[in-house]
Amino acid sequence: METITNCFKQIIAKQRDLKYPMHEMLRPPAGIEDISAAEVQLGFKFNNELKELYLLADGIELDGITPSGFTGLIPIHDFLNLNDAINYYKQGIDFKESFHN
Repeated sequence: METITNCFKQIIAKQRDLKYPMHEMLRPPAGIEDISAAEVQLGFKFNNELKELYLLADGIELDGITPSGFTGLIPIHDFLNLNDAINYYKQGIDFKESFHN
């Protein structure tokens, strides 16, 4: 069974091969304290896989220039750092409306 760590490394390696810039935009790993603080602010607990992901990297540093197709672990989805994820979540956008943003 693949772990988040192994899958993450495979995705980053493939993106490097494709000349995607995401690996250059990765932030340093979040600490367990950062993850715990995010859980408190969001009001729910992260599963082990999400914790493992943020312990590898705290998302990316969005530059406002690079298209989102090059900034995520999957196309057209940004890999948000914890602070950006919290801010986006607090906007309270309904799922149906999220496709219009």
